[in-house]
Amino acid sequence: MFALAYDDHEGILDISKICHDTESGNYISRTRNFETINSNKGKTITHGSKSSSVFIRIYDKARERGHTDGRHWVRFELQLRKRNALGFIRNEADIGAKFLGVVYNYLRYVMPSETDTNKRRWGDAEYWQRFIQSAEGIQAISICEKSSAAYRFEQLETFVVRQAGNAIGAYITIRGVDGFLEAIKGRGTRVNPKYEALIADVEKPFPT
Repeated sequence: MFALAYDDHEGILDISKICHDTESGNYISRTRNFETINSNKGKTITHGSKSSSVFIRIYDKARERGHTDGRHWVRFELQLRKRNALGFIRNEADIGAKFLGVVYNYLRYVMPSETDTNKRRWGDAEYWQRFIQSAEGIQAISICEKSSAAYRFEQLETFVVRQAGNAIGAYITIRGVDGFLEAIKGRGTRVNPKYEALIADVEKPFPT
């Protein structure tokens, strides 16, 4: 697991407002699960599950630590697992911008519209805008690392389309798609074991 934390001491993140918006559904998330908790240690909001590849936790760190002097300390935690953790590490962007870019890609709190029922077209809540804009020029960042099979298929596709594409296109123009497939099936050579393994690894190969 790879974890990062953003500590807000400036009052950007209102934990009560975030809790209310979560329970009201005023957010867009790539994860299905959410939870709001109100205890003697303050409010906590989570998106995802602790075992999922992306888990977000927002909570009142001041209350958790037992501070009673009215200080504002809200912590926003991002936990990544497996390929997502690897994808984050390999991304070369500044860590602060990268953190907020990933968050914006997975979670967005929005302002309800009285005229539009599609929440994906709703604008960002004001506090969410301030939070994301704390890294200037922030953009959504996807950090889902390609699986081994997806990467190998991408290499295969590059070879077939970019390197052999002109020859294949000319052959199909002359003999047609059926003629091309017939020639491939009757080529009389043994399938390379690495391509057999790729066919077996791909989740949903096209029928032949």
